[in-house]
Amino acid sequence: METAFGGAGSWAFTNSGFVNQVNQGQAGALATTIATQAQYFCPLVGTSIYQCGWWYGQTAPGAYPINFFQVNSYAGSAVALHDNAWSNYHGLQLELRQNDWHGLTVRGNYTWSKAFTNRFNDAATAWADAATLRNPKMDKAPSPWDIRHTFTSYFTYDLPFGKGRTYAFHNPVIDRIAGGWTMSGIVRLQSGRVFKLTSGRYTVNGAADSGVVLNGITVADLQEMMELRDGPSRDKYFVSGDLVGSDGRINKQLVSLPTNPGEWGQMVYLYGPKFFNADFSVLKRIPVKERVNIEFWAEFLNVFNHPNWLVGSSSSAGSANTVWIDSTSFGRTRNLATSPRNIQFRLMLTF
Repeated sequence: METAFGGAGSWAFTNSGFVNQVNQGQAGALATTIATQAQYFCPLVGTSIYQCGWWYGQTAPGAYPINFFQVNSYAGSAVALHDNAWSNYHGLQLELRQNDWHGLTVRGNYTWSKAFTNRFNDAATAWADAATLRNPKMDKAPSPWDIRHTFTSYFTYDLPFGKGRTYAFHNPVIDRIAGGWTMSGIVRLQSGRVFKLTSGRYTVNGAADSGVVLNGITVADLQEMMELRDGPSRDKYFVSGDLVGSDGRINKQLVSLPTNPGEWGQMVYLYGPKFFNADFSVLKRIPVKERVNIEFWAEFLNVFNHPNWLVGSSSSAGSANTVWIDSTSFGRTRNLATSPRNIQFRLMLTF
């Protein structure tokens, strides 16, 4: 760098962003900066690229070839798109059914599954760079939809009171008030959503995050440190206090940033808080004539007003769900996967 830009005291070394990339060992990010920003690139190639002469004041050819960083510097950003990504899914599904047992119908199903892919991306129309073309196996990861355990149950129950049911009322007024009620509900319980720890460092290339460095700790140990607790700003921590440093970032004694140029960290995928939701509804059918009924519905969505906390952030291109370990609010979230309790009333005339 000193040779290319004329010594350590040159103008290039007064740019804090440039200097930080050098000090942090971000060889990939630095190469991208030099290759794509004319203020760095033109002094290296000079008038070999004609725009550097009449736009940026270069008067002679530079010491470096124009393809030192990119095969075709005139192409700007050229991306080869292909569809050789893969995914696989393995699952065990169990279901229990009970049909119309004294007015009760119940369905319950449980799924245990694993899903993997080489494109950790949750947008169907998005593209993602490979981590490195030298080692395609590095891209193998849990799918963004890798939900290991899922239990869903729904039921309907016709209360046994009213005309045509077990306990009929002979008084039509009482029948219209107390008879003809039906309850139903849906309950869903599942394990947490997968997310990836990122460092924000590019020590190898400018296309892929270099991962994180684990110091005397395993991925299984990190998963054990996932827990929900109150945060300082009406938000929630989803990690234990031992994993958060005094500056709000991740505890660097356990997980640190990669700093060696050309070296990868570890790609770490964890699973966030469990998900629980229950919906409940009540239906009252009031007969008016033989073919005419009035139906009253009361629906309670998220009936227990249970908050389900959403971990990570999504990106339209790159990665599906990530958590940056160098954020001063690491391990905290205020995003919800479900809405608060919602109560709706409906009145319908059927004929």
